Amino acid sequence: MIGLSTTAIGHRPLADAMTIFQHLKPLMNLDYLELAVGTQNDTSYQYPDVPLVLHDSFLFSNGRRHHLYLEDPESWLPYRSLVQSHLVLEFHLHAPAKDLMTSDELIIQLHRLQDYLQVPVRLEVMVNPHQHATSLDDMPDFPLVLDISHINIWAKGDTQLTQAYYAALIDRSPTIHLSHNDGYNDHHDLIPSGHWTRNLTFNDKLVTYESLPVEYAKYQRRDFSRKKYTKQV
Repeated sequence: MIGLSTTAIGHRPLADAMTIFQHLKPLMNLDYLELAVGTQNDTSYQYPDVPLVLHDSFLFSNGRRHHLYLEDPESWLPYRSLVQSHLVLEFHLHAPAKDLMTSDELIIQLHRLQDYLQVPVRLEVMVNPHQHATSLDDMPDFPLVLDISHINIWAKGDTQLTQAYYAALIDRSPTIHLSHNDGYNDHHDLIPSGHWTRNLTFNDKLVTYESLPVEYAKYQRRDFSRKKYTKQV
Protein backbone atom coordinates (compact mmCIF):
# COMPACT_ATOMS: atom_id res chain seq x y z
CA MET A 1 0.00 0.00 0.00
CA ILE A 2 1.13 3.53 -0.79
CA GLY A 3 0.44 6.54 1.42
CA LEU A 4 1.20 10.24 1.63
CA SER A 5 2.17 12.03 4.82
CA THR A 6 1.05 15.51 5.74
CA THR A 7 4.77 16.13 6.26
CA ALA A 8 5.16 16.25 2.46
CA ILE A 9 2.35 18.73 1.79
CA GLY A 10 2.03 20.61 5.07
CA HIS A 11 2.90 24.01 6.51
CA ARG A 12 -0.44 25.19 5.16
CA PRO A 13 -3.98 24.97 6.54
CA LEU A 14 -5.17 21.40 7.02
CA ALA A 15 -8.06 21.88 4.58
CA ASP A 16 -5.62 22.99 1.86
CA ALA A 17 -3.38 19.99 2.52
CA MET A 18 -6.39 17.67 2.25
CA THR A 19 -7.34 19.23 -1.10
CA ILE A 20 -3.81 18.49 -2.34
CA PHE A 21 -4.04 14.93 -1.02
CA GLN A 22 -7.27 14.36 -2.91
CA HIS A 23 -5.70 15.73 -6.09
CA LEU A 24 -2.60 13.54 -5.76
CA LYS A 25 -4.48 10.42 -4.73
CA PRO A 26 -5.17 9.14 -8.27
CA LEU A 27 -1.89 10.51 -9.66
CA MET A 28 0.26 8.70 -7.08
CA ASN A 29 -2.08 5.71 -6.57
CA LEU A 30 -2.43 6.57 -2.89
CA ASP A 31 -4.19 4.16 -0.55
CA TYR A 32 -3.92 6.02 2.77
CA LEU A 33 -3.08 9.28 4.53
CA GLU A 34 -0.51 9.66 7.30
CA LEU A 35 -1.24 12.36 9.89
CA ALA A 36 2.17 13.65 10.96
CA VAL A 37 4.22 16.80 11.48
CA GLY A 38 3.43 19.69 9.17
CA THR A 39 -0.27 20.26 9.76
CA GLN A 40 -2.54 20.72 12.76
CA ASN A 41 -4.30 17.37 12.50
CA ASP A 42 -7.41 18.15 14.49
CA THR A 43 -9.19 15.17 16.03
CA SER A 44 -12.58 16.55 14.97
CA TYR A 45 -11.67 17.16 11.30
CA GLN A 46 -13.58 15.25 8.61
CA TYR A 47 -10.69 13.47 6.94
CA PRO A 48 -10.95 11.94 3.44
CA ASP A 49 -12.62 8.56 3.31
CA VAL A 50 -9.36 6.63 3.22
CA PRO A 51 -7.44 4.64 5.83
CA LEU A 52 -5.20 6.65 8.15
CA VAL A 53 -1.78 6.11 9.68
CA LEU A 54 -1.06 8.06 12.88
CA HIS A 55 2.31 9.46 13.92
CA ASP A 56 2.96 10.18 17.57
CA SER A 57 2.52 13.68 19.00
CA PHE A 58 0.91 15.23 15.92
CA LEU A 59 -2.78 15.23 16.81
CA PHE A 60 -4.46 18.45 17.92
CA SER A 61 -7.73 19.51 19.53
CA ASN A 62 -8.74 23.18 19.24
CA GLY A 63 -5.14 24.16 18.54
CA ARG A 64 -3.75 22.15 21.47
CA ARG A 65 -1.15 19.58 20.57
CA HIS A 66 -1.46 16.12 22.08
CA HIS A 67 2.06 14.91 22.79
CA LEU A 68 2.27 11.15 23.17
CA TYR A 69 4.83 9.93 25.67
CA LEU A 70 5.54 6.23 25.70
CA GLU A 71 6.21 6.31 29.43
CA ASP A 72 2.88 8.06 30.18
CA PRO A 73 -0.22 6.00 29.28
CA GLU A 74 -2.53 8.92 30.05
CA SER A 75 -1.11 10.69 26.99
CA TRP A 76 -2.25 7.85 24.75
CA LEU A 77 -5.98 8.54 25.08
CA PRO A 78 -6.50 11.02 22.16
CA TYR A 79 -4.86 8.53 19.82
CA ARG A 80 -7.09 5.65 20.89
CA SER A 81 -10.12 7.89 20.46
CA LEU A 82 -9.20 8.56 16.82
CA VAL A 83 -8.48 4.86 16.26
CA GLN A 84 -11.97 4.06 17.53
CA SER A 85 -13.64 6.52 15.16
CA HIS A 86 -11.56 5.94 12.00
CA LEU A 87 -9.98 3.14 10.03
CA VAL A 88 -6.37 3.36 11.24
CA LEU A 89 -3.82 0.99 9.72
CA GLU A 90 -0.82 1.64 11.97
CA PHE A 91 0.64 3.88 14.63
CA HIS A 92 4.23 5.13 14.16
CA LEU A 93 6.40 6.12 17.09
CA HIS A 94 9.68 8.01 17.15
CA ALA A 95 12.10 5.98 19.26
CA PRO A 96 12.40 7.61 22.70
CA ALA A 97 15.55 8.81 24.43
CA LYS A 98 17.70 6.15 26.04
CA ASP A 99 17.71 7.96 29.38
CA LEU A 100 13.91 7.60 29.60
CA MET A 101 13.89 3.81 29.56
CA THR A 102 16.06 0.77 29.00
CA SER A 103 15.77 -1.40 25.89
CA ASP A 104 13.75 -3.96 27.85
CA GLU A 105 11.41 -1.29 29.21
CA LEU A 106 11.00 0.08 25.68
CA ILE A 107 9.79 -3.27 24.35
CA ILE A 108 7.36 -3.69 27.25
CA GLN A 109 5.86 -0.24 26.71
CA LEU A 110 5.60 -0.73 22.96
CA HIS A 111 3.55 -3.86 23.47
CA ARG A 112 1.39 -2.10 26.06
CA LEU A 113 0.74 0.74 23.65
CA GLN A 114 -0.12 -1.68 20.87
CA ASP A 115 -2.55 -3.56 23.12
CA TYR A 116 -4.11 -0.26 24.17
CA LEU A 117 -4.53 1.14 20.66
CA GLN A 118 -5.53 -2.18 19.08
CA VAL A 119 -3.59 -1.36 15.90
CA PRO A 120 -0.05 -2.33 14.88
CA VAL A 121 2.62 -0.08 16.41
CA ARG A 122 5.87 0.49 14.51
CA LEU A 123 9.07 1.97 15.95
CA GLU A 124 10.84 4.45 13.67
CA VAL A 125 14.60 4.28 13.25
CA MET A 126 16.17 7.59 14.29
CA VAL A 127 19.40 9.57 13.84
CA ASN A 128 20.11 11.07 17.27
CA PRO A 129 22.50 8.71 19.14
CA HIS A 130 20.77 9.61 22.41
CA GLN A 131 17.65 7.83 21.15
CA HIS A 132 16.96 4.13 20.74
CA ALA A 133 17.07 2.59 17.24
CA THR A 134 19.90 4.67 15.84
CA SER A 135 22.31 1.99 14.63
CA LEU A 136 22.37 -1.65 13.55
CA ASP A 137 23.91 -2.53 16.91
CA ASP A 138 21.11 -0.82 18.85
CA MET A 139 17.95 -1.98 17.11
CA PRO A 140 15.13 -3.14 19.41
CA ASP A 141 13.41 -6.42 18.63
CA PHE A 142 10.20 -4.81 17.42
CA PRO A 143 8.67 -4.08 13.97
CA LEU A 144 10.29 -1.00 12.47
CA VAL A 145 9.51 2.02 10.35
CA LEU A 146 12.54 2.11 8.05
CA ASP A 147 12.99 5.79 7.25
CA ILE A 148 15.21 6.04 4.14
CA SER A 149 16.28 9.60 4.93
CA HIS A 150 17.34 8.61 8.44
CA ILE A 151 19.58 5.78 7.31
CA ASN A 152 20.95 8.10 4.60
CA ILE A 153 22.12 10.32 7.47
CA TRP A 154 23.67 7.26 9.15
CA ALA A 155 25.62 6.84 5.91
CA LYS A 156 26.38 10.58 5.55
CA GLY A 157 24.90 10.51 2.06
CA ASP A 158 26.86 7.51 0.81
CA THR A 159 24.29 5.75 -1.39
CA GLN A 160 25.97 2.33 -1.32
CA LEU A 161 26.17 2.39 2.47
CA THR A 162 22.55 3.55 2.72
CA GLN A 163 21.56 0.63 0.53
CA ALA A 164 23.54 -1.73 2.78
CA TYR A 165 21.68 -0.41 5.84
CA TYR A 166 18.42 -0.83 3.94
CA ALA A 167 19.25 -4.44 3.10
CA ALA A 168 20.13 -5.17 6.73
CA LEU A 169 16.84 -3.80 8.09
CA ILE A 170 14.22 -4.36 5.42
CA ASP A 171 13.14 -7.80 6.63
CA ARG A 172 12.36 -6.32 10.05
CA SER A 173 10.51 -3.34 8.60
CA PRO A 174 6.89 -3.74 7.51
CA THR A 175 6.76 0.01 6.90
CA ILE A 176 8.92 2.38 4.83
CA HIS A 177 9.18 6.19 4.95
CA LEU A 178 10.39 7.74 1.72
CA SER A 179 12.03 11.15 1.51
CA HIS A 180 15.34 12.64 0.43
CA ASN A 181 18.10 14.69 2.06
CA ASP A 182 21.77 15.61 1.76
CA GLY A 183 22.94 12.97 4.22
CA TYR A 184 23.35 15.45 7.06
CA ASN A 185 20.01 17.17 7.69
CA ASP A 186 16.55 15.60 7.60
CA HIS A 187 15.08 18.24 5.30
CA HIS A 188 12.48 16.07 3.50
CA ASP A 189 13.68 17.30 0.13
CA LEU A 190 11.96 16.40 -3.11
CA ILE A 191 12.80 12.88 -4.30
CA PRO A 192 14.86 13.10 -7.51
CA SER A 193 13.82 11.18 -10.62
CA GLY A 194 16.99 9.08 -10.45
CA HIS A 195 16.82 8.26 -6.75
CA TRP A 196 17.71 4.62 -6.04
CA THR A 197 14.43 3.94 -4.25
CA ARG A 198 12.55 4.47 -7.51
CA ASN A 199 13.68 1.02 -8.65
CA LEU A 200 12.61 -0.84 -5.53
CA THR A 201 9.68 -3.23 -5.28
CA PHE A 202 8.10 -3.08 -1.83
CA ASN A 203 5.53 -5.89 -2.18
CA ASP A 204 3.51 -6.13 1.05
CA LYS A 205 5.05 -3.10 2.82
CA LEU A 206 3.28 0.11 3.77
CA VAL A 207 5.21 2.82 1.94
CA THR A 208 4.66 6.43 2.99
CA TYR A 209 5.91 9.43 1.01
CA GLU A 210 7.17 11.96 3.55
CA SER A 211 8.36 14.17 0.73
CA LEU A 212 7.06 14.33 -2.82
CA PRO A 213 8.69 13.02 -5.98
CA VAL A 214 10.12 15.95 -7.91
CA GLU A 215 7.44 15.72 -10.61
CA TYR A 216 4.91 16.92 -8.02
CA ALA A 217 7.09 19.77 -6.75
CA LYS A 218 4.37 22.41 -6.99
CA TYR A 219 2.46 20.65 -4.20
CA GLN A 220 5.34 20.32 -1.74
CA ARG A 221 5.21 21.70 1.79
CA ARG A 222 4.64 25.43 1.68
CA ASP A 223 7.66 26.44 3.80
CA PHE A 224 10.06 25.26 1.06
CA SER A 225 11.31 27.46 -1.76
CA ARG A 226 10.30 25.67 -4.94
CA LYS A 227 13.04 27.35 -6.95
CA LYS A 228 15.76 26.33 -4.49
CA TYR A 229 14.74 22.72 -4.16
CA THR A 230 13.87 22.05 -7.80
CA LYS A 231 17.26 23.44 -8.84
CA GLN A 232 18.97 20.91 -6.56
CA VAL A 233 17.34 18.00 -8.35
